[in-house]
Amino acid sequence: MSEIKVIYEEFYNIDVNDHSRFVEFYKDNSLYFENKKTFTDYNDFICFTQVVTKFIIGLENNGRYQKTIEYADKYNKILADYISNNNLDLNDFNYYWSNLTSKGRAAFQLKDYKSAIEVFEELSEWDKENDYFKNWLKAAKHRKRNAYNKLIYIGALVFFLLAVLADDRDVSSLFLVSGFILALVASINDYIGNKAIKWSNE
Repeated sequence: MSEIKVIYEEFYNIDVNDHSRFVEFYKDNSLYFENKKTFTDYNDFICFTQVVTKFIIGLENNGRYQKTIEYADKYNKILADYISNNNLDLNDFNYYWSNLTSKGRAAFQLKDYKSAIEVFEELSEWDKENDYFKNWLKAAKHRKRNAYNKLIYIGALVFFLLAVLADDRDVSSLFLVSGFILALVASINDYIGNKAIKWSNE
């Protein structure tokens, strides 16, 4: 039995829910997988793809979010190139989209909501009826808006403090008005955003 066959046989004997073991398996055989650039046939490509996809899912489930994004980008480029070069349809290749989903969730966990939104917009476009992707997209947009609002509220608080500390009444009034304007902007943004989420769920 060839060494490669033994490697894949070990992989297929791992419990599908043992995410840590998939990460360990990949690390034990990383020299082979990280240097593999060509495939003998489609079956070879699928076996390779299954390994890297389970590895990426394992990284995500073990909280290694930066590595999840790094490897999802690395291997999705290889998958996309192979599919393009062999006249296959990327839309039909679920492993690619699985890796992208892991990347989106990892970005969300790292509070990189801009990247998460971009990923889940792409996923929602790929599968327009998928409520899972839509909910992640809504959550990422909501978190991004909340992050902006937090900064606006902090800015308003700074102006209120400056208004209290200012000796000049005109300067104090200017700071006070600026603080109220920022607080109002944040409140309106909160209200509109929450309404949008409510309407989209109805």
